Amino acid sequence: MKKPRSLARVLLLLLAIGAQGFAQNRWIVRVHSSGTNSLTQLAPSAGWASVYAPQGVYAVTVWANVAQTLQALKTSPLVQSVEPDVAVTLPETDAGYNPGGHAVPALVTSGSFNIPSPLVAPWGAYLNQPANTIVKLSQAQKAFGYGGGLVAIIDTGIDFQHPILFPVVNFWQGMDFTGTNDITGNSDLTQETSPVVDQETSPVVDGGGTIILNQETSPVVDQETSPVVDSRMPPDFGHGTMVAGIVHLVAPRARILPIKAFNSNGTGNLSSVIAAIYYAAQQGATVINMSFGGPQNSAALQAAINYAQSQGATCVAAVANSNAPAVQYPAGDSNVIGVASTNNQDQKSSFSSWGSDADLAAPGEAIVTTFPFNRYALGWGTSFATPYVSGTVALLQSIKPNTNILNDLNKGADPVYGLAPGQTLGTGRLDVYQSGEAVH
Repeated sequence: MKKPRSLARVLLLLLAIGAQGFAQNRWIVRVHSSGTNSLTQLAPSAGWASVYAPQGVYAVTVWANVAQTLQALKTSPLVQSVEPDVAVTLPETDAGYNPGGHAVPALVTSGSFNIPSPLVAPWGAYLNQPANTIVKLSQAQKAFGYGGGLVAIIDTGIDFQHPILFPVVNFWQGMDFTGTNDITGNSDLTQETSPVVDQETSPVVDGGGTIILNQETSPVVDQETSPVVDSRMPPDFGHGTMVAGIVHLVAPRARILPIKAFNSNGTGNLSSVIAAIYYAAQQGATVINMSFGGPQNSAALQAAINYAQSQGATCVAAVANSNAPAVQYPAGDSNVIGVASTNNQDQKSSFSSWGSDADLAAPGEAIVTTFPFNRYALGWGTSFATPYVSGTVALLQSIKPNTNILNDLNKGADPVYGLAPGQTLGTGRLDVYQSGEAVH
């Protein structure tokens, strides 16, 4: 049964205190149910903020006597775990991620794209892009339908006023755990950066692997393109809107739940992510898209994922963009489907990490998707491969609700070519149609 919205608002207000900081004296504490009435006695010199009280999860800021307070918490029989409230980042902030060092893939060889204004229908380049053909999306939708359920997107927010997304985004359920009270993320733009998305004649590279396409007369995007690089743009502005557009592309009849846990600089904290996962499960999400991660495992994060799974949600997360085998969480969790990125030749993307946290891969280069303020954009990264899988999960669940999702995805996967010795991308590259056949 869903909890009242007022409870969620209370949690939001409590988390807003220090939500953007990662002070060393901020900790995540899981308390046994028998200990929820004894919090102040456990740490009288600490400030307690509820992350998700029904499961006994709290963010604790220790104001004084830090060592003694932590020792008291860790040794108390009322406490299950104590861990730092660390930073969690979007993969596009990884040091090894440098799509700007690669030629922009060719979409057309001549002419230009004309986008209707105002936008009233999906753009042809969005519907018919190469990645859709690679994963056999049209074939799958014709055979198995257009998905369903509720896909929660934990990210930088979603511009639900984009005409393509407005019909499917449950904005009234949306939640912001960053303290800005803005589920769109558009308020992260300043007066200085706002003109960047209002440019009239040139595409813009925002420094984070995104090319914003001009709405009126978007120029040819090919190896000859020299887009304008504007470092004023927050590196992950519009990230959540882009992710949402890809989920909607794959499963157009799935509802989308926007949950903001990151700002447009690509930073968030673990407690906000945990709160977002619990909130998504509480709202009845059937899929949770997590295009983010960090190097450290977390007992509290794992407990949140286990809870979401127990409520019927399938969790999907991005591996890192550091071109390395380092495991990232939550992708490395055994109850999460970890997604790597491939190019249009079914090879590992040069930036994509690989290894034990990658269950499979999906196209993640030059993906055409929605962008704030009625625009489209091109994106590179595991962040944009991940929603291809999340959308596929929503489609598979609509075919057979109780199917073994990962098993069906594995059965449908196609080979990835050119991997170096020791590199693994799970079972291969996503094939939506063959996965649907495995369910059907």
